[in-house]
Amino acid sequence: QHYFQWRYGAGSAPLSAPGWQLPAVPEWTPAGQSVDIPDVDATYRLAIHVANVDTGVVDATATIDIQRFNTPAPSTLYLQVVPAAYGYFTLDSLTLNGQAVSPDWIDGGFTLGVPLPPGASAPLTIAVDFRLSVGQESSGWGGTSLDSGVLRLGYWFPIISDRHVFSETLDPSQSRVADYEVTVDVAPDVVVAHTGTESGRKSLPDGRTRYTLTASDVRDFALALSRSFTTQERTLSNGTVARYYGHPASPSGAAAGAFDAAEKTVSLMNGLVGPYPYPTLTIVDVGPRMPGGLEFPGLIYINGAYAPLDRLVVHEIAHQWMYA
Repeated sequence: QHYFQWRYGAGSAPLSAPGWQLPAVPEWTPAGQSVDIPDVDATYRLAIHVANVDTGVVDATATIDIQRFNTPAPSTLYLQVVPAAYGYFTLDSLTLNGQAVSPDWIDGGFTLGVPLPPGASAPLTIAVDFRLSVGQESSGWGGTSLDSGVLRLGYWFPIISDRHVFSETLDPSQSRVADYEVTVDVAPDVVVAHTGTESGRKSLPDGRTRYTLTASDVRDFALALSRSFTTQERTLSNGTVARYYGHPASPSGAAAGAFDAAEKTVSLMNGLVGPYPYPTLTIVDVGPRMPGGLEFPGLIYINGAYAPLDRLVVHEIAHQWMYA
């Protein structure tokens, strides 16, 4: 209102803009703000062989297929391993094009440095067999945590990143977009919330269920597993399928409130910034110890009892356009 009065006055012609002399934009990047992640076209094939929602034990393989280096290949490829910062991560083996490699353990294993041979070129495959022993992250904010009957698997696998120390703000993965092909083998009564879409589900000979999941052009892939989730679904006006995974502690009406906030946010951001980029939007109530929420591609963690809930849902969904 003040600007309008200054600019236009009481019906008079617009005033001239001030002759401000703005400082030149610096060409340097402030210390600590440089993110030097290799520019690669990659597909992550993640296989969870065991995911125990009672003990937090996860047995998995992450296979990273690099189809193309869009810039010269680095001498060392850095894999960020957030669970190692909590002591949850055990490396069983790592291979490069089928040959065993001993990575450099940097910052206690938070980053694995994988040396590449001189003149390395694509295609190139890194396979990592690993185990997680997930516990309860003390603050409640942890993306990887066993909390309130929910096994949260956010930032859970080795991902191509840069070399940086673990952040006190629990470090969302710094990564480039990639394609994901994921299988999850779980007990038949476990409900799986996930990034991306479900392309298949089948019963295994041992009685467990295998979920097959896919996602394209996402920076990360998150899951939340629980026996106690209830699910609801709504199609938003832009065609996005929204799903709400309710926790037993979710108050009555939380799902409806979350869906309403999701509809408003997606509609508004579609107009202000650009189209929502994924076919699905997953909202997961991970329980009462989550102080607020966390964003992942196509998926958000929330505390369904947070007040005001619409504010929280709007904030986390807006991160789909402005990640991490």
